[in-house]
Amino acid sequence: MHPELSKITNNLSQYSEKNLSKFTKENRNDLENLVDNYIDVLTKKIELEEAKNILKESGNNILHITAKFGCTEQIKKILEFINNSVSRAKSNDSSPDSTIQSYVNLRDSIFFTPLHYAAKNGWTDIVKILIANGADINVKTSIKDREWMPIHYCAKNNHLEILKILLDSGVNKEAKTAFGLTPLIVAAEFGHLNLVKFLLTIGANKNAVTIEENHSMNALHYAAVGGFSDVVLELIKAGMNKEAVTNSDMTALYLAVSSGSSEVINVLLKNGAKSNVTSAAGYDILYLAASKGKKSVLSTLLKWGIGDLEKAEKIFKGSPENEITEELGRYKKAIKNLFALKNLPENFSQMLRSFTKQNLDENLITLENNVSFNAYGILGLRQEHGIFSKEKISLTQLAFKKGISDIFDQLTNLEKLTGLYKPDTSF
Repeated sequence: MHPELSKITNNLSQYSEKNLSKFTKENRNDLENLVDNYIDVLTKKIELEEAKNILKESGNNILHITAKFGCTEQIKKILEFINNSVSRAKSNDSSPDSTIQSYVNLRDSIFFTPLHYAAKNGWTDIVKILIANGADINVKTSIKDREWMPIHYCAKNNHLEILKILLDSGVNKEAKTAFGLTPLIVAAEFGHLNLVKFLLTIGANKNAVTIEENHSMNALHYAAVGGFSDVVLELIKAGMNKEAVTNSDMTALYLAVSSGSSEVINVLLKNGAKSNVTSAAGYDILYLAASKGKKSVLSTLLKWGIGDLEKAEKIFKGSPENEITEELGRYKKAIKNLFALKNLPENFSQMLRSFTKQNLDENLITLENNVSFNAYGILGLRQEHGIFSKEKISLTQLAFKKGISDIFDQLTNLEKLTGLYKPDTSF
């Protein structure tokens, strides 16, 4: 290799592994100068055939570096040189593999093409330039990198304009990685609402799932795990099945509890997700939240009245005292006193009246020690009643039996607002 070019190449190598997030303005100026010098030496001081061979060196290709860091003018110069070289080769009846595509689609040491880098890092103009010069839009990374295509990288990094360009160029909107991730699943996994909305509007398959080795997860599962409540809501509005399960029988709600996202839990429950999901061992999601030490999630579930509180409290009773056991104990005591009509807030009836059709999940009734329930939570409470033949009754039934007409009327009205009302012939 020409000594000048060898020196420039050594200086360029520092950028091969450099992260874009740490790429400064000074770095850009330095890189662009190096590339300009590289092109100058390549075009003026080296024989054509040697220059072409240098440009084809996989793992150290100038096209990858310029595509990675968005050096638009420099990549234009390189491609102009290659195009001129190819034209000259054709006129000299050179080998048929001397095409622009044979340069543009070269892979580097980690099996990326220039288009992978440009799509991943959001360089829209470079993506257009590469495609115009024959870049393979369906090219995949190595199996080690799970065979991701440029469209998956722009979905991961929220590059909507590039995603549109790739689709317009012929990329399948259902293109899958080796693990079965589609662009929609990737966008949901990383919480990009704008991409999710766009892909849904063009008819992306919302029910696509990953391969079994990757737990047969769909876009809703990934959004729930990531805690992206806005994406979860968008997918539900698009008609996704809230009860769809992974190959381990986990619903989106179960995954949201496991990963610790109260916001996603609220969205799922507000939109009718079933809360009686259990693990293979038979434990409910209240136990799951407690076992993982997620107090905020535990409080959210208790607010909704979800799970077997008594069972969870018994299981964790022997554990060293911590915020989980304290929370379970606080709720158990408050519920016991509520059904014993002890420590009731003076404005309890007024609290019940404050619920409307619009605030059933958000409006809270607060009892002793800041124990709170929304409308569904207060109606879902059950407590054993009776001396000899004990039965579990609701607060509405208790108010009727005790002749507390005002509270009974408010609770009955609340049942009607929530759609939980069923005429009880046992009253």
